[in-house]
Amino acid sequence: METINVEMEDIFNKKTSVKQEWLEGRNIYVFSDFHSGDGTARDNFKYLGNETNLMQCLKYIKKEDENSAILILGDFLEFWQSPFGSVFKNNISLMDEFADTEAVYILGNHDNDLLDFLDPKISPLLGHKFFDRMGEAVLINRGDKRIALAHGHEVDPFNSSAVPGKGRVLAIIAGMFEDKIGSPFLPNGKSVESSLLKVGEWLLSIGMQLYAKFKNISTPEQAESGQGLTASKSNDLTQKNIESWEKIKNEKKEFDVLVCGHTHRPGIAKNSENICWYYNSGSWASNRNTYLKIDLKGEITIHEWKDGGTILFDETITY
Repeated sequence: METINVEMEDIFNKKTSVKQEWLEGRNIYVFSDFHSGDGTARDNFKYLGNETNLMQCLKYIKKEDENSAILILGDFLEFWQSPFGSVFKNNISLMDEFADTEAVYILGNHDNDLLDFLDPKISPLLGHKFFDRMGEAVLINRGDKRIALAHGHEVDPFNSSAVPGKGRVLAIIAGMFEDKIGSPFLPNGKSVESSLLKVGEWLLSIGMQLYAKFKNISTPEQAESGQGLTASKSNDLTQKNIESWEKIKNEKKEFDVLVCGHTHRPGIAKNSENICWYYNSGSWASNRNTYLKIDLKGEITIHEWKDGGTILFDETITY
């Protein structure tokens, strides 16, 4: 699988990164990957009732920890499958809630339509105060750790570009299937997106062959194995995403710990010295609702919102 060159433009602390001071002196609660869309069958978040769960969780955190900061680590809004206006219309209550709690919003790949609005010349067009604390990936200091906060797609060649590409095309195809069956899940309980992985590879293969025929160039008989909608659909893709981040960590030495989402798989990864350097917040687009807590010392724990309360996630995956 193709990887992103570590000599790419710096991911962190750009002019468009979120401001570190928005998170300083507060325990950080990290949520990611809601994929909240237009409220139709394409919208896993709303279909599963996870908006209600999230509101309850936010209320619980606010009550239990007055010194809290909410960080949305990408893919809050689902623009790959739904119209811009419909997504805004169906998420006003959530944006109001996040604005009231001064939530910080780092953009992911499914909501990177908002990237251009980081330009102060056009940012006023968004209007809602929720977007006042929006930006890209950032590095922060906690205790003796340098912590990187990023959605995770930045090293994923299949989903990193803001220009619509293969990942977005397959998400659109998945949305068409979901519309047809009236659910984001197949009768066997599997999600439409994950089930379309191999079909998506086959469709990409046909496209490559057609392109080769028209351009009179050679091409492999099928698309590269393992490419899918997101890393959440494949253990192999998840592992490659972690390996790409570890390469950047070791070669650029910008951070000690990475906190990310994107793969929808809550878990950790350790280095050869058995030190944990990678934490994934999971998602709220499935039946498991997980998030992270980063305390003032830089200690990180994975939590699950379950049965109206929060518990330490008891199935932490070590990659």
